[in-house]
Amino acid sequence: MTALSCAIATVLLLNLRRIPDLRVTMDAGVNASALPAISVASLVGFGAVVAAMPAFGVVRDAVLGVGGGPLVPFAVATNPLAALTGSASGGQGCELRLRRIYD
Repeated sequence: MTALSCAIATVLLLNLRRIPDLRVTMDAGVNASALPAISVASLVGFGAVVAAMPAFGVVRDAVLGVGGGPLVPFAVATNPLAALTGSASGGQGCELRLRRIYD
């Protein structure tokens, strides 16, 4: 956060004369970044709730029961877990948690 804040301040100071209306520019940047941030946060929260359900454990155990070496179950598990959690990042996050559990 400190590095990002310093980078923003540096860019603003170096380009202060090139930015016609600083407030409008900052408002546009905040508006453009708010929706993706809120969407990702809500999907991660939804995925955490789904992962806490008992039925998720049944699906997890079934998917991880696939044989074929140490990496195949985790590669196969990512798609169903992503479908259950509603996002690819949620599925990968669950898969990473499962790796820690099973390692």
